Amino acid sequence: IQVSLRIEPSLLPNPQGEISLVFRAKYFGENFADEFVTVSGAKAWQGELGVLDGAWQRDYVVRLAHDHETAPFGYGGVHFPLSNGGWHFLGRSVVPDLYIDGEAQAVPARFTFDPGQEILALSYLGAETTAVESESLIQLADSYFAFVPANTGLVHAQDEERSMTLYSADVPIQDLETMATLATRLIAAAEKHLGNLGPSGLLFGFFEKNEEWGSASKRGIVQTGKTGAPRTLASSAGSVFAHELVHLWWPGEYVIFDRWLKEGFTDYYTVRI
Repeated sequence: IQVSLRIEPSLLPNPQGEISLVFRAKYFGENFADEFVTVSGAKAWQGELGVLDGAWQRDYVVRLAHDHETAPFGYGGVHFPLSNGGWHFLGRSVVPDLYIDGEAQAVPARFTFDPGQEILALSYLGAETTAVESESLIQLADSYFAFVPANTGLVHAQDEERSMTLYSADVPIQDLETMATLATRLIAAAEKHLGNLGPSGLLFGFFEKNEEWGSASKRGIVQTGKTGAPRTLASSAGSVFAHELVHLWWPGEYVIFDRWLKEGFTDYYTVRI
């Protein structure tokens, strides 16, 4: 994926601070930039920028891994290919966190997309996204996106509170419609226990693989399954789907650090709901 990263110092909380750009070692390992990022006109990724005198831009290419053998650490919940040639990825797959004087900053950010002809850009805002804005770069880095061929199955659902976009290259449209119905029911039930989820849109992706697995971001879910998309909550795929959906209420890794705590509470509330 080709990326143009631009920083406007005037928009930063401390324009005179020492700026650095860091890909998350927790997910990618320490050598992600050296192995998977190619910088235009430079030999290697330079993360330490120092104090910027004016607008700054870097053009680079991120090579997304195609399989577990060549993938960075944490690959499963970060990015992987669709069976029809598209890509699912988290924002942090392609943009680093911005630090000022050693502290990660939730600075305003804008993602713009140019996926090319016959390709749709998907986000929690829906299909054919051209731009996504947020008050926090961290929030965008923790959100799912997808570049998918135009023949990818898509379902859009809307209620009074939020919109949902579901996509898959592996299952029939009716299975995605069933997922949308399950999600609507689960959200309504969960809100009785956990409070309002909020009005933001959601992006759900489903992939057929030889494992039952799921991951949630603040803006959506990705799930894999051996026998198709979840059709009932009583199925193993349905229980994974419900578990990942409950994750959407948690505040994220910067607040809940311990995996046992985050996963334990999620299992508890999933059973209750």
